[in-house]
Amino acid sequence: MDKIRIGVSKCLLGEPVRYDGQHKHNHFITDTLGPYLEYVGVCPEVECGMGVPRETLRLVGDPAAPRLMTTRTGIDHTERMQTWASRRIKELDRENLHGYIFKSASPSSGMERVKVYGPKGGIAGRAPGMFGKLFMEHFEAGKPAVAIRTTTHAFWRDKTFSPTYFGLSVRFADALRG
Repeated sequence: MDKIRIGVSKCLLGEPVRYDGQHKHNHFITDTLGPYLEYVGVCPEVECGMGVPRETLRLVGDPAAPRLMTTRTGIDHTERMQTWASRRIKELDRENLHGYIFKSASPSSGMERVKVYGPKGGIAGRAPGMFGKLFMEHFEAGKPAVAIRTTTHAFWRDKTFSPTYFGLSVRFADALRG
């Protein structure tokens, strides 16, 4: 059986790329879905040149057009991320992806509802992460996408990974449900 190509946040695959040198390994993705999917891993922060470990990032400003800023020193990485993301999304377009699994709540990879902080530190609203937004705009409704939390609840898994979610067969969906 040919594996289906899916883009995924590298930290969910267990790669230690997070700001603190850790990961958010999601065993449902690697162990349950892994036999059926071929992953194209992406870590926006590392791939655009930020090291590990690194200062934490957050979205700041207007939720309609937030800036990607470091939390302690206030360095603005917006242009750096947008330039890298534009190039990387074009590369991903040539990868024949059937969908993408984003890390939820990430200021770069979040698909939706990422906190955006105001100038005084309170939450000003919510928005997609910077890479997540650009990815979704580029592919519009053409690629299924889902945001994954660190733990995968059975209810979420059963509702999200329906037989046709990533263009998968009923056999695949039945294997997921056990």
